[in-house]
Amino acid sequence: MLGMARQDVEAAAHLAPHVWPSTFSLKEIVSYDRPVPGRRPEESLRGFVARVHEARSQATARSAGGPPDSGDAGDYVSDQMGYSHEACERMTDAVPLIDRTVAFLWPGSLSPARSAGRVFDDAMA
Repeated sequence: MLGMARQDVEAAAHLAPHVWPSTFSLKEIVSYDRPVPGRRPEESLRGFVARVHEARSQATARSAGGPPDSGDAGDYVSDQMGYSHEACERMTDAVPLIDRTVAFLWPGSLSPARSAGRVFDDAMA
């Protein structure tokens, strides 16, 4: 399960503690795309996510504070529901995170022409 913010992940884990090992925020999951070797062709998604969770546990034990630094002050992608068109356009900063997440969890699923933030270009045309 992917949440847009750490609070989403915490709420899910509070309501159903058994989902914690497979629940990540969007920024958190992509923060593991460097320290965790990529998903092997024969590896199930469940097995791969278990490896990512193991890396999370190790990172938490080392830092006593959470996942590797995602490069900004927060582990949050803002919710633009009900905001102006301009505010929603700012949300496009999350599109590369979505591309990175898909490429991390399903390697080879994005062709070069559809990667690098262009996954939704066709839908917008």
